[in-house]
Amino acid sequence: MVGPFCGRKGRTRLAVIDAWSIEGVADLLLDQLEVSENLLVYGTGLDPDVGSYLAEQRPGAVAQLVPAAILTALWTTAPLDADASSEIADDPPELRRESRHRHSRLA
Repeated sequence: MVGPFCGRKGRTRLAVIDAWSIEGVADLLLDQLEVSENLLVYGTGLDPDVGSYLAEQRPGAVAQLVPAAILTALWTTAPLDADASSEIADDPPELRRESRHRHSRLA
């Protein structure tokens, strides 16, 4: 994959954006497509108008929020080394317990 894309299915290119997706981001992605390609954007945040903007610019293009289950899994993933364990210090106690349990299974 070249550019900001992380996947392809047929003529549809996939972009996953870990930020608020706005029209400027949509334009950047659309500019990278070939004429025959379409776009599927998943973002951790989406401007309310970005989906309709994409559809106007490239019929069939879609923007969707990253499913909450994926974001939850990212927050509960165990650190792989001792230095990373400080990253969970501010997490709620139930997430720290789950992370420690998961980390002990990896060791």
